[in-house]
Amino acid sequence: MIPTMRNHSEGDTHPLSISDDFGLLLEGQHIPQNISFEVVMTGHLDVVRLQAAVASAVDAHTRMRARLVTREGGTLQWQIGKRQPVPVSLYACSAPSEMHEVRGRVLNDRMDIAHGSLRVMILRDASHDCVLFAVHHAVCDGMGTLRFVTSVLRRYAGAPDPIEHATPLQ
Repeated sequence: MIPTMRNHSEGDTHPLSISDDFGLLLEGQHIPQNISFEVVMTGHLDVVRLQAAVASAVDAHTRMRARLVTREGGTLQWQIGKRQPVPVSLYACSAPSEMHEVRGRVLNDRMDIAHGSLRVMILRDASHDCVLFAVHHAVCDGMGTLRFVTSVLRRYAGAPDPIEHATPLQ
C-alpha cells in the first residue's frame, strides 16, 4: 500500500511494497481488490454538490490520485496523478432488486489502477439515495477508505474536515 502521502505533488512517485506486489498477483487472478463503502441517505442528494465534495476530498487525500505506472525496465511505481474531477455516476433504480443488481455489478468489477483507483456512484430510488464508494485496495485500506468517505461527507455538509491533524485511529 502507498505510504502516507501528505504534501505530495503531481508527478511524485513511490515504489511498490511487498503487499502491493502480492495484491497485484491476486488481481491477476481476476479477484477484484476493491474496498467498498456504502452510505444510505434519506431523500436525494445534490449531485453537483457531491461531485464538488468528492473533488475537494481527493485534493486533501493525495493517495486517491495515485496511479500505477510502468517505469524503465518494466518496474511498476505509484505516481500522483493530476487533479481532475472524479465522475459521480447516477443510477436511477425502480425497484430494490434493481439496486441490488447494479450494486453487485459495480462493486465486483475490477479497477484498472493505471487509470484510476476510485469510483463514486449514487443508486437512487423514489425515496432515498445510496452512495457507493469503491477504492482499489492497493491505494487504500478499509480505515483509509472510511477516512476518505468521512471527508467527503463533511465537505458535502460544509463542516470542517481537519484531516491534516489526524493521527492513526482518530
